[in-house]
Amino acid sequence: GDLYAFRLNEATPTIPATTDTCEVDFTQVVWEASTVLQDQFDNGYSRPTFFGAKPATDWQRHELTDVTVPANLALRTAFATSLGVAGAVSDETVQEIVNFVRNERRTDLTAAVGPARPSGTSVLGDVYHSQPLFVGPPNNPAFYYDYGFAATGSTSYRQFASKHAQRRRVVLAGANDGLLHAFDAGYYDRDLQGQAQVPPVDLYTDQHDLGNGKELFTFLPQGVN
Repeated sequence: GDLYAFRLNEATPTIPATTDTCEVDFTQVVWEASTVLQDQFDNGYSRPTFFGAKPATDWQRHELTDVTVPANLALRTAFATSLGVAGAVSDETVQEIVNFVRNERRTDLTAAVGPARPSGTSVLGDVYHSQPLFVGPPNNPAFYYDYGFAATGSTSYRQFASKHAQRRRVVLAGANDGLLHAFDAGYYDRDLQGQAQVPPVDLYTDQHDLGNGKELFTFLPQGVN
């Protein structure tokens, strides 16, 4: 499956459907994640991928590319161990895994670029048995006020909600490529002047737009290393 964004409002409160067959009307799609992601890679996108590891005493977040840095022996060893592969895992195998996750299709690790992706395959794994999660600005202050979290000053939830009221909207979705993907689902007061819009009159001044579907980052869970 793919991930699609539709415009829902008072006029169209549900996913739009065709009038003749009552199937999803894909002509009304605002953005399609796999198409946007392919365009990102076609234009030199370097995928930020994070994972959690405990090379020493504490769990920490790391960039996946950190395991390929020669000086990071402890981190590379921790990553290789987490793969659960019998026997020793060579540095070349670690590099190949990193390249695969980052969509760098290189079998010759000395090559600048790899071969083209086979025709008909997607850069985004199937979003299957995964419930996409929309993460927007804080929007439930009453819950915190009612349950004793209404502190005052810089530590109050009111201050937190005010500070992040315009933060980017993000959709998180797991896919069969082993990654949790974060996609742009809305930016506040984005300058859309002169850009193609649906419909063209929407400039989203002083409000969030519908996002552009671009991948912001990915996370590699420990269970699928």
